[in-house]
Amino acid sequence: MRKIHYGWVIVTSSFFIFVTNALAIYGFGIFLTPLTQEFNWNRGAISAAFSAGILIAGFLSAITGRICDRYGPRGLSAIAVVSMAIGFMLMSRISALWQAYLIWGVFMGVGIGGTVTPINTTIPRWFNKKTVLAIAIPAAGFGVGSVLAPLIIQWLLTVLDWQLTFIILGGLRLVIALPAALFMKRDPQDMGLRPYGDSPSATGIPFDSSAEGMPFIQAMKSRQFWLLAMTHFGFGFYLQMIIVHIVPNAIDTGLSAVLAAGILSIVGATSILGMLSAGFVSDRLGSIRLLCTCMFVMAIAIAWLLVSGDAWMFYLFAIIFGFFYGGAIPLWTMVPVRLFGTRSLGSIFGILMLLGTIGGAIGAPMSGLVFDLAGSYRIAFIVGAGIGVLTIVLSLLLLRYKPAAK
Repeated sequence: MRKIHYGWVIVTSSFFIFVTNALAIYGFGIFLTPLTQEFNWNRGAISAAFSAGILIAGFLSAITGRICDRYGPRGLSAIAVVSMAIGFMLMSRISALWQAYLIWGVFMGVGIGGTVTPINTTIPRWFNKKTVLAIAIPAAGFGVGSVLAPLIIQWLLTVLDWQLTFIILGGLRLVIALPAALFMKRDPQDMGLRPYGDSPSATGIPFDSSAEGMPFIQAMKSRQFWLLAMTHFGFGFYLQMIIVHIVPNAIDTGLSAVLAAGILSIVGATSILGMLSAGFVSDRLGSIRLLCTCMFVMAIAIAWLLVSGDAWMFYLFAIIFGFFYGGAIPLWTMVPVRLFGTRSLGSIFGILMLLGTIGGAIGAPMSGLVFDLAGSYRIAFIVGAGIGVLTIVLSLLLLRYKPAAK
């Protein structure tokens, strides 16, 4: 019987960690109603706690990526898992709004920022073949979690109170994700292995995946880094604009709340297919060409919203946008690997994550401000489509650059 390469153990462990990340990201909105009813808080005020967590996660990504380059992902992932579990349990005891800001901002921010960058930048070190598929499987785990988390949380809230629901979520995070975090390893050579798909060198010299590629400072000074960084910023801008505002926009045009909510569910479900498909298509088309394709289709999809008024038009948008949004997720790891190698991948990916987070932190509130001033999302979607066109141009310019490693 052929022994399973440990790289696939890393992938499986990452899958379960990402599934539980979705409990915080996609579960927050489910708690809005019980929390506002319990404490008479405004939805906008409590929603700021979620934004705080995402921003802190983005800033932490720049730090945890550099730590992971040096020490590996296991300690970071374990701390992040425990942090989110504690955060859920502390949320069951809140009685003031500042407590929600503190808990969700710090504990959930650490829980997300301590897993996404370390995991996404560890997997490429373990694979010389099927790399995009290996990255896509944990990303699909987040997609699975985005479908399951709202359903599970809503069911728990119907049979229990919100306090007990938070405690159960903390327990689920520990039981599912903590054992998985303990299986994480930085490099194949830590276990005397070579990357999956790699053959022993004729010279017999030990392979060191961490030595491949550009140093961090050299990468930061390169033109291709900033082209990729601004592409990521634009992607974050219009992605969060869509996630936050597509449902109220659909309701404004006449859809029922149930039909409008289904748009996001379809985006989440089709994103799973997109993530997995990217693993196969990228090997044939190339990661940068596939990224260009995703940017192109998503820009067209956002422009489609300018004429959408019926349910089928919104659902068509959700299918197309969700699929190509999902396809882009693993590419945000693979394109830096192609351009810069794996030597400083954690640090590079962390900065990219930070810029994408900042883009989202601008795009979502900007769209809300436009609606408040104009009474519709039309101008916001025009801006979003324009940003989408810019990401197409930036990603096309990346085709000029040769691989830095492998």
